[in-house]
Amino acid sequence: TIVLNGTDSLLIKTAVDSIFLTELAPFVSDTTQLKTNLDYQVVGTAFNYPLMYYIIGGLIILILILLLIFGKNIARWFKLRKLRIQYEQFRELFSAYITKLKVDPSPELAEKTLIAWKSYLERFDKVPYSVMTSKEILSLSQAVELEQPLKSIDRVVYGKRVQENIYQDFQQIEEYVEDRYSKKVVEIKDGI
Repeated sequence: TIVLNGTDSLLIKTAVDSIFLTELAPFVSDTTQLKTNLDYQVVGTAFNYPLMYYIIGGLIILILILLLIFGKNIARWFKLRKLRIQYEQFRELFSAYITKLKVDPSPELAEKTLIAWKSYLERFDKVPYSVMTSKEILSLSQAVELEQPLKSIDRVVYGKRVQENIYQDFQQIEEYVEDRYSKKVVEIKDGI
């Protein structure tokens, strides 16, 4: 081997090496019997970590791209779903109370029904209706259609006067909530 160093060169000589082959089967014929080894050999399993990193990275990039493209639609879907579930639960409970009020118009049941309505509106509007009077609710919501039903309900709940047709006032309130729910769904779908 010659090593060049600027204008000078150096000759390096290495010792000669050799390879020795040993014959393990000195004579092989057609009748030679091979020794079989069928014992189970434990082989270490190797996990392909680089491939796993590529797959995870690809999935993260795909999810980010989908969120960028469809993020608003996904958020809107979840918001509508939550709103629908809450409304259906309220409607089921409120309808059961109204049915009971038709049979037994008691002030205690009317109060429970009113509390259920206020609780739903609290979640719907994020306003503490449960601590507000009917007058405060009317001034806040500007809902003229609620004035007469709420006055009638207040007479039953706070005046302990039993009215046979109190369920009709609660039905008007239920219609008001249904209208509010429908408008909110349209707002969310339109992205307002």
